[in-house]
Amino acid sequence: MSVENKLFQEFPPVSTEQWEEIIIKDLKGADYQKKLAWRTDEGFQVRPYYRAEDLDSLHYLETLPNHFPYTRGFKTKDNNWKIVQEITEKDPKKANAIAVNALNKGADSVSFCTKNVNSYQDLKSLLQNIDLEKKGVQFRCASSYIEFTKWFVQYIEEQKFDKTKIVGAIDFDAIIFALKKGKFYREKETDLQEVVELLSLTSELPNFKIINVNGLAMHNAGATVVQELGYALAVANEYLAYATNKGIASEKIAAKMQFTLSVGSNYFMEIAKLRAARLLWATLIEQYHPACNCAYHLTLNTVASSWNKTLYDPYVNMLRSTTEAMSAALGGADSIALKPFDIAYKQEDEFSSRISRNTQIILKEESYFNKIVDPAAGSYYIENLTNSIIEHAWKLFQDTEKEGGFVAAMETGRIKSEIEQSA
Repeated sequence: MSVENKLFQEFPPVSTEQWEEIIIKDLKGADYQKKLAWRTDEGFQVRPYYRAEDLDSLHYLETLPNHFPYTRGFKTKDNNWKIVQEITEKDPKKANAIAVNALNKGADSVSFCTKNVNSYQDLKSLLQNIDLEKKGVQFRCASSYIEFTKWFVQYIEEQKFDKTKIVGAIDFDAIIFALKKGKFYREKETDLQEVVELLSLTSELPNFKIINVNGLAMHNAGATVVQELGYALAVANEYLAYATNKGIASEKIAAKMQFTLSVGSNYFMEIAKLRAARLLWATLIEQYHPACNCAYHLTLNTVASSWNKTLYDPYVNMLRSTTEAMSAALGGADSIALKPFDIAYKQEDEFSSRISRNTQIILKEESYFNKIVDPAAGSYYIENLTNSIIEHAWKLFQDTEKEGGFVAAMETGRIKSEIEQSA
């Protein structure tokens, strides 16, 4: 008999019924559900423990990374992600100096606020000395995405960059803009038509995203995990339906979309959320019968929550940002941006920006979070949490579609009302 078999003889199997008998005995008449079960804000129940038998009904668990339904992600060699430095400075020259410094000190990508980029010259000042073939770039808050994208393409051509190596995104999301402002920028058809124009302008930039489904905005308004995912899926479906109705192949529009999702401090829930997002996207895009499997490849851009950052004890924010980065990494995020710990009461400075970068650098270089693909796979708890989020987010998506889609539900006030109730 092997040593292993002798060892396991010392620990005979214990059935779930035996566990439950002991638990009920220890509760001494107390209500099991009230004492031990957790009713989440998302509307589902989490049991006090899970066992291998709880995975029996989850058939997709047999799949490998980069296989449908892609719960385990698309990475197969490692779990690397881009460290994103968000820059709030609006002056193009000052923002450029901050960006170059951040990229020299560990950031892989920078995210600019472009409110003051009002000309091609401003854009040149913003991007000076940044090698766009090696570093990623994101742009937020453009006053005209069409005009800005034209300048960006012009700059790439002028600098003779290889267009296939340009990685990044603009944050165009006309629908979430309308949700936040109460109306479209101009009107629905005109705003959505920009999708077609942006696709044409960036047709030679295969890795540059032009639609940013902004789940982060809903989270920071108070949405639950289920609301953030279910509504983000409904927003994505609006863009897919619009583009395909215009004769654009589903794989072409899908390849130009990314989800920007929040990462909060509910550690395991946030890991499960990112895993759930990929299966939900795969389920949705499958209905469009894409001609290329590339359509299933969802880019997950994650940004740490602003909702939970405290003004009164900012150094606690360092701890919250650390667990948020851990959740995002273990969930398989493609990029992670952490908030500077002092952002609640002032503009970030060199020290707080460095801390937000170095948190991720330590997770990579000292904790090796970038080495193992989907380390949460097989966890009885996380797999069941993932499945619960999938079921409830998909139901919310279906309910929204029955009402006519996200825009229709938004116009009746239901989306705003439900998020406010959650908040």
